[in-house]
Amino acid sequence: MSKKKLLAAGGDLRMLYAAAELSDKYDVTVTGFSEDKLPGAVKELYRQLNKDCGKADVLLLPPVASNSKGEIPAPFSENAPDTAEIIGKVKEGGSVFLGIKGEAAEKAGEGRELYYYKYMEDEVLALANAIPTAEGAIKTAIEETGSTIWGSRAVVMGFGRTGAVLADRLLKLGADVTAAARKEKDRMRIKAMGARASGIKLSPECLSEADIIFNTVPAVIFGKEDLRCLKKGSVFIELASAPGGADKKMTEEAGCKYVWASGLPPCDMG
Repeated sequence: MSKKKLLAAGGDLRMLYAAAELSDKYDVTVTGFSEDKLPGAVKELYRQLNKDCGKADVLLLPPVASNSKGEIPAPFSENAPDTAEIIGKVKEGGSVFLGIKGEAAEKAGEGRELYYYKYMEDEVLALANAIPTAEGAIKTAIEETGSTIWGSRAVVMGFGRTGAVLADRLLKLGADVTAAARKEKDRMRIKAMGARASGIKLSPECLSEADIIFNTVPAVIFGKEDLRCLKKGSVFIELASAPGGADKKMTEEAGCKYVWASGLPPCDMG
């Protein structure tokens, strides 16, 4: 009996590893990668996977399924695949597995008999995904500050899955951590883990002392007056999806380095 066909489209290196794992069960095809943009250790893995698309029974899209242009994020490709074009490669009655930001994929499949499964709504998987996101955020912070996490003053905005894991990792690396949360029960959890707790509105003192601010809240929460309080030379790392927690231009005008890192980890974390 022939295997069903699975198309893994775009995304970061996690998608290639997932495709390789699924190749025992499916006839796997990948798209949205350029070999010359892949790190050396992954090139051979990519070569072993099928590149001949055709119609697929199952489509696997990345944890962030599409960007604001309706394209599938593809940091390791010269061109980002068009979502509608990729959806067109799925057979009638086929299944589409996708993470967040899947509106373009669902719209592209309107009027067709396709079944969608939003895997990031699986609590176990979403929590597991928060770990590489937090580690990617810390890697980014070290690169952008040119300094160690130990001894730094770090602020984590939001205490969901990623915020909680990130605050924990920062504490263990020796940072002075303030975590901001709307719910009182979350602020108590923050205190219990040994960090400073704040409401979602940070005090001017906290803002002026922070070396690094990590935002995980997908809503604008920093106004002009807040940004003016930021320490000159500090780094603002945006982990949330658009619109993010602060305006890039205003953040930079305040003397703070703004780093758009939504959708981490997009790179080789090895």
